[in-house]
Amino acid sequence: MGSIVNTQDSRPLLLVTSFPGDGHTGPLLRVAADLVQRGWDVAYLAASQYEPKIRAMGAEFFEAPDPFTPAKFAELGSQRDIPVGPRRYAHTIGCVFLDDLPARTETLQETLEVLRARDLGRQIVVVEDGPNMASVPWRPCPLIMQSVDCAPTPLGLPPDTSDSGRLRNAALNQLINDGPFKKLHEKRDAVFRSLGCTLEYDLSDKPSTVGFAGCLPRPPLGKDLAYPPWWSEVTNKGESGKKVVFVTQGTVNTDPEDLILPTVQGLADRDDVLVIVVLGSRGATLDVSRLPAHARTEEKAEVAERGSVAGFAVNLRTQTPGAAAVRGAVDKVLADGRYKRRALELMAENEGMDSLGVIEERILWMIK
Repeated sequence: MGSIVNTQDSRPLLLVTSFPGDGHTGPLLRVAADLVQRGWDVAYLAASQYEPKIRAMGAEFFEAPDPFTPAKFAELGSQRDIPVGPRRYAHTIGCVFLDDLPARTETLQETLEVLRARDLGRQIVVVEDGPNMASVPWRPCPLIMQSVDCAPTPLGLPPDTSDSGRLRNAALNQLINDGPFKKLHEKRDAVFRSLGCTLEYDLSDKPSTVGFAGCLPRPPLGKDLAYPPWWSEVTNKGESGKKVVFVTQGTVNTDPEDLILPTVQGLADRDDVLVIVVLGSRGATLDVSRLPAHARTEEKAEVAERGSVAGFAVNLRTQTPGAAAVRGAVDKVLADGRYKRRALELMAENEGMDSLGVIEERILWMIK
């Protein structure tokens, strides 16, 4: 499509941008498509692999640099020599998000200049994926939401609002701020978590700019979707009575020894479960000789702790659990109906929130 022109609409132009990874850009593509459907003019700054989807939704595409080069993947691989903990986490954040931040900021500025020159009188609202941080140099103050009620990311500690706990939290936050995360600072006019508030810690000093929109609605399945050959085992699991155990490690901590192999090995002799493994990237493979017959293939301390506090998950509190620990946790979740009931409650909470409507409402509030 051609460039966006002002159709005398008094509303601003929305410039959407996100970090060039599916987990970051995918949700923002969903938001952008909905905003286009609601009549907004949308421009999207993203890596080139997302251009077809952006143009198909009716938004204008601007290309952003893609940091994931062979050299970047090699640098990420070197982090295995760093012990798991804050130093390794800081290295990952720096390598993935900070090293290429100047290029993202420069591209965002150039895009804004193009859009401003096109229509000098039109307001532009930037809708940005938080970790993209391209606007960091313009608005300095803390990015990662800290609180007197909990320890900082990435320690994975539960909230503690006691007097001694708050002293602990303050000391740890100070160490983090003066140490490896000193560069992570910015201020945003509004921040939305795409989940319900029950899935986040109930912090007494949460900034007023932080809100909860609920999980984004599930997009329709593509017409050309090809299901894996074993998919019937999932859809027919009721006939066999099997429970589905889903395991993945994401896209950064990809060593299968951390969680994937302990999971499939710990459940190897369980005939009542179907283990599905997702490796985090297209075309990735796992040595099938190390998998039990009932496994099908396809790190996050903070996520694990929030799942535990919300009452729908068991936190193993380790980066590398053994097979016995994983098996014990699976047994606990499958045997105790409270975990499933809580998960269904949280699902209902999120489905009851109009996440896309909440986001548009906040945009309208900001431009009043």
